[in-house]
Amino acid sequence: VFEQAMVALDGAEVPPPAAEPKLWALFKPRKVLCEAIQEKSDGTETLRRRMRRWYEKEMVQIGKTVGVGLEEESLKDKHWVIVTGLSWASDGLVLLTNDGIFAQTLASAESNILSAFDVKIQGVSPEAERGDPPVDLLHKWRTGAKAGGVKYGRVWCSMTKRTGATSRLRVKYVESPERPIDMLLDAHGMRVQTIRRYAFGPYLVTDVPQDRVLRIPIHKSLRHLIPVADMRQALVPVRGALIE
Repeated sequence: VFEQAMVALDGAEVPPPAAEPKLWALFKPRKVLCEAIQEKSDGTETLRRRMRRWYEKEMVQIGKTVGVGLEEESLKDKHWVIVTGLSWASDGLVLLTNDGIFAQTLASAESNILSAFDVKIQGVSPEAERGDPPVDLLHKWRTGAKAGGVKYGRVWCSMTKRTGATSRLRVKYVESPERPIDMLLDAHGMRVQTIRRYAFGPYLVTDVPQDRVLRIPIHKSLRHLIPVADMRQALVPVRGALIE
């Protein structure tokens, strides 16, 4: 129903109901591709294949009678779009939606959504032989970071743990597909060993189970980003149309 539509209830005009996208969260393990296809030709596991494995494992444990509705919950054969993808070697929080426009809006740097990553690095500069990144560099990032000609905006980085030649960092910045975190760290002499997305906006990886897809509400801080339906969409096909 479009915003310009006229809706009547018992003869009285009422505001049309808004079509709201759906949002899901999951924990992506390492060595899993953020793709919606079932499986790569080389056998590499994808998110959809992992969803099917979760579903099959759960059905074996609880049985078909108790598992009614689990197929819908698993999303293994449903339409979804990846909002916040991760590389094959990374793990952590990934969001999905059934609305492509909403996915693009959430992933855009213009939406100013802060992400947090837990990163394990090994430094290569003289100061970083213990795994410590240069302090003056981290301070400079707070006013704006840059790598490979790409501007990352303000980046907040703090050390959470040091073990021998490696350090664990919590890195916060407004991410987008064109400015991945590993490119920023690599460009400044930090050899990345592991990357985990800890948070995307108000959503935390610690709130998501590691063996299923979780339907989550759209947080109040993100509701202004929900796409608004327009009557012109009835004439022109639009990317990301809602699919039930």
